[in-house]
Amino acid sequence: MEFDLTSSQLNFYNDGLAADETMWNHIGIIRFNKKYTRQELSDSLDRLLQLQEGLRLQVKPTSHGPVSFIRDFTKREYPFFSFSDEKEMETRLCEIMNRPRSVFEELFDCAIFELPDACGYFANIHHILLDGFSTYIIAENLRDGLLQIELPADSVLTYRECVENENNHRLTKRYARDVAFWKEIFADRPQTALLSAQERTFDFSSAQITCDIPADLLARIRTFCAKSDAAPDSFFLAVYASYFHRRFDTNQFAVGVPVLNRNYGKQMHTVGLFMHSLPLIIDINADISFAAVVQSIEDSRTNLCKHQKFTQHDLRQLLKEDKVSVGSLFDVVADYIEFPKNDDFELQFFFPQTLSGPLEIHVQGFTDDTFQLTLRYRTACFDAQEIRLMADAFLHICAFASMHPDCA
Repeated sequence: MEFDLTSSQLNFYNDGLAADETMWNHIGIIRFNKKYTRQELSDSLDRLLQLQEGLRLQVKPTSHGPVSFIRDFTKREYPFFSFSDEKEMETRLCEIMNRPRSVFEELFDCAIFELPDACGYFANIHHILLDGFSTYIIAENLRDGLLQIELPADSVLTYRECVENENNHRLTKRYARDVAFWKEIFADRPQTALLSAQERTFDFSSAQITCDIPADLLARIRTFCAKSDAAPDSFFLAVYASYFHRRFDTNQFAVGVPVLNRNYGKQMHTVGLFMHSLPLIIDINADISFAAVVQSIEDSRTNLCKHQKFTQHDLRQLLKEDKVSVGSLFDVVADYIEFPKNDDFELQFFFPQTLSGPLEIHVQGFTDDTFQLTLRYRTACFDAQEIRLMADAFLHICAFASMHPDCA
């Protein structure tokens, strides 16, 4: 059975994947600080592939564009490696598995490893199969398999059911309200600030810098957010907006905000590429206090999330039909991800060495206050020194705003 790609997949495919289809991999380590046998690890991986049919997705080209189908599950023998220490593990596994992967190949690759006091999986998965939220679902599913915890049969929506629900959504009144909402938003669209004159080049090579967010600073940010009844990502978005307001002398800025796009309870357990980014338009000027900017962003985010089923691909199509010249909907993607602390496993991600847009800003961490700020950037657009200065500026604004939120 063949079916169309999801809207998130189509946007992903059309926004650069077709230009270089070998560059989009999710690579990471799922580590268990407990020893399991090779057979137990293999059985749990088999269980995952049976439970999450989206990981067996295959894409093929047709004269009308790409379509997908799901391969039958077959047992296999997974690569197995035994390492004496973690440095050897990371070096060797990256050499073996970190290879470019075409969207028309088999898209899921996973090896099993063991250390003297731990074990786990090293996964290399094409991005068109999953979003960032899916990575955590995979880790939980593998853990449940090792602990022999069974989910109720009807608690997970199959991948095909998710695609069917998405298609049916287009026939609903809610979809029509989404269309009206986005038409109103883009009736008076601000000019996108260009971060670099080189961002329209076709060199997608990227690099990144990462710095720790001090625990005392994070504590002040959380205190402010609790008093303001605001989410931490609204605080960080206000920080970025403050920086770009000064950098580009603009009172409006469009930033891409990832939305989960999982509105059904059962879909919260389904692996797939459903998450996408939508433009959040931030208004800011020298007379508005930082706290007021945070509240404005909080209100805008709440309103935007009501319409998150209308994907970036839908939005591009809508604006194209209305003959609106959209260019780039946004030049910066910014996210905040707080993973629950989990004593059963640890996640370690390796960002790909390519990037479609000029800049991505990530704040990621766990609830035990180990948080990091990561800036990924196109090397054709920025140099390392400029990005370091940008990261320093972000942390400086965070520190000042957390102590003086009523200042403009």
